[in-house]
Amino acid sequence: MPDSDIRHALLAHIRSRLGGERASIPDPLRQLTGSFDTTIYEFVLRQPPNGWPAQLILRLFPPGSPSQRASSEFAAHQAIGSQGFPCPAVYVSGDDLFLPPGSESGLADGQAPPSPYLIKDRFPGVPILDAALGPSTLLFRAPTILANLLADLHELDPAPFETAMDATLARPAARLHSLAGRLSDAPNPTPSRAALSDVAAWLVEHLPTDQEREVICHGDFHPLNVLWDGSAPSLIDWADTTIAPPEYDLAIAHLIMTVCPVEQFGPVRLLLNAIWGLAARRLIAVYGARRPLDAALVDYYRVQRAFQALARIAIGAPEGYAWTSRRSQKALRRIIRDVTGIAVP
Repeated sequence: MPDSDIRHALLAHIRSRLGGERASIPDPLRQLTGSFDTTIYEFVLRQPPNGWPAQLILRLFPPGSPSQRASSEFAAHQAIGSQGFPCPAVYVSGDDLFLPPGSESGLADGQAPPSPYLIKDRFPGVPILDAALGPSTLLFRAPTILANLLADLHELDPAPFETAMDATLARPAARLHSLAGRLSDAPNPTPSRAALSDVAAWLVEHLPTDQEREVICHGDFHPLNVLWDGSAPSLIDWADTTIAPPEYDLAIAHLIMTVCPVEQFGPVRLLLNAIWGLAARRLIAVYGARRPLDAALVDYYRVQRAFQALARIAIGAPEGYAWTSRRSQKALRRIIRDVTGIAVP
């Protein structure tokens, strides 16, 4: 859908459903980069609904995505922001953005499936990775800033988020079982899918059982989701928030920072990958000095995240999926082999 159509639908939605009868969006939506599977726009809203600021963000999930992705993020913002953690306020979430005004359910003829969405604060700052590449000492301080931000999150009370999510909370074990089931049900078995099924069985056999150490986990913690305003960090993109041991977040951060492809080539890519690798190790070391960590559990969740990426590719990942490069897949297979001994072709 063209950006101009999204802008028109957004304004109609705000006017007809959200109490902004006199609202206007004077300028085109500006798409932001940095998200792997959602589309993010910033916009200025004149005469907004009561209590809303003028600077806002629209976060659109892919059409047909479960509405739970948006509702989970909404619950995370409410539970975490209420405890003073630096994250944007969310004003509304739903999946009815593109419904015709006056409709309560259903789609207009020819309309795409619902796109879950959020409207939230436009927090100040830029991704800390971008800020760190400027002329400052931030590049050297960033791993410590990231580690302390994550430790602060893990020290929050998880009960409000867990209560808000109730039965819809998807813990890592549930996500594992769901993806393993989809993998086994996929038609036309291949050697790669057979090996991934063995990885799933290994993960199930070694599932963590200690729930006493569970905390609020962001679920997608990496430098592109941390904003830096010049003096302090804030954390965005809470769609994958869950309850898990703290090692879950550390494993995901380490894997993304050491595996996810850098959009450069040759010596520049090698240099950036080396910097990211050093930063990932420093992040874990600083965090471990503040809070206890189980290294074996970090490895377990690295395997689970690698399995998740490769399984989604094997089943049929959506266009633009972040892990489809040959280099990334080779690194993910190596992680699995090194920890489990299972070779995924």
